[in-house]
Amino acid sequence: LFTKYIHLSNLKKSEIKSSLYSLNIDITPEEYISENIFTSLMLLPIIIILLLLKNTFFAVLISIFIPLVFINSQSRINKMLSKRRRFIEEEAPSLIRYFMVSLKNTSDIRQIFENYSEIADYLKRDIELTVTDMNSMRNREDNVIRSLELLDDRLNTPIMNDFITGLINVTMGKNQ
Repeated sequence: LFTKYIHLSNLKKSEIKSSLYSLNIDITPEEYISENIFTSLMLLPIIIILLLLKNTFFAVLISIFIPLVFINSQSRINKMLSKRRRFIEEEAPSLIRYFMVSLKNTSDIRQIFENYSEIADYLKRDIELTVTDMNSMRNREDNVIRSLELLDDRLNTPIMNDFITGLINVTMGKNQ
């Protein structure tokens, strides 16, 4: 509803866009902010009814809550990101341990991801998307590297960034 009237700086737009991508929410940053504005404006009919009933005290009180509702809905994405980050960091040690053991037996990263997806908990969706990315592109080595980069963008945590950077370097032939 308000999307065409919202103008964001490139930095803010890319920040919200990467957060939405990480959370697998398929809307634009402008749509996200528009949704938050609409949510906070849902209190307007209550204020109008209270004013018609000549109850200005409660109307003013509720009108104070409109910016608070907007701020709360804006911070919702940060809460969701911190919750996601916590779940990823809880599962990361088992994923890394699994890879360390599996890399001693085989160097096929795609196969290791497929095997881990059977026992994955929170990261199951991200790993399945990575396996799909690895299977969908043409050039095998570039495909694996690009899929790992996309996984890193989706997970967006320091521990997984270090791990995925190491996997990319191993795939490129560098010994880490």
